[in-house]
Amino acid sequence: MSNRGFRDRRRKDQSSTNVNIGGKKNLIDENSPVVQEFRKYAIIMNTKQDKYERLVKISRDITIESKRVIFLLHTLLRSDTQKVLEEAESRLNILMQTHFKSIKAELVGEDLYQYIRAFSAGLQEFIEAYTFLHYLKSNHLIGWDHVEQKMEELCGPEAEESQVKLLTPTEFVLGVGDLSGELMRYAIGSVAAGSDSTDCINATNTVRDLYVAMLASGVSRVKEASRKLAVLKQSLQKMERTVYTVKVRGSEMPRHVIAHVVNESEHDVDDSIDEGFY
Repeated sequence: MSNRGFRDRRRKDQSSTNVNIGGKKNLIDENSPVVQEFRKYAIIMNTKQDKYERLVKISRDITIESKRVIFLLHTLLRSDTQKVLEEAESRLNILMQTHFKSIKAELVGEDLYQYIRAFSAGLQEFIEAYTFLHYLKSNHLIGWDHVEQKMEELCGPEAEESQVKLLTPTEFVLGVGDLSGELMRYAIGSVAAGSDSTDCINATNTVRDLYVAMLASGVSRVKEASRKLAVLKQSLQKMERTVYTVKVRGSEMPRHVIAHVVNESEHDVDDSIDEGFY
């Protein structure tokens, strides 16, 4: 048999099969218990998927607003410090009172870990912004229990029937892991702006302590955490180079030259490396 004849016969067989399959669709018994069970499962799966998509949309809004707050906090060096801190805190509190309250309402009677990936990106970005704000106010990192307590307070009484705790220790650690990039930009920016080197040194020590703590905790075995740990190490190295320039070479050059050198170091920062999701 020629190849052409074989192909023609094969197409004919496939066409007949499709017709037969199409004909059998009309023979499904909708009253069958098996079919009815599958219909129930379809409704459950569609409901879960719709809920998941709603959480993803809320997470995107949280991510956008948290990034805007971080950008606002970086204007401290050229703005009214107290006014900026108050505005940033107010906007983050509104996020907890609205978006996170909506997430908690969606998770009433649900398993948190079935949906946590839907809003994990927004939650980590929020933690980054909130811990950055607290560091600028108090010069040290805030603990997981304090952030969780604040979120539970501001979620409001309407969501109290949900016993789900949105902020898990894992998500908090991943969010804090992103903080190193913001502290690096703040430290380098403060020196480049001509400020005292104390802020830069304190931020460097904080990032170093954070790096040591994450290494000791063994989070490097987690894929996502290991990536954040690598970025944290890069940030620490750039901050240490800046401190070296200020403390060691500072006596060799005028103040305006130091600012120029630090500015060049800031331009070396690879902004394409994002510690967050996207």
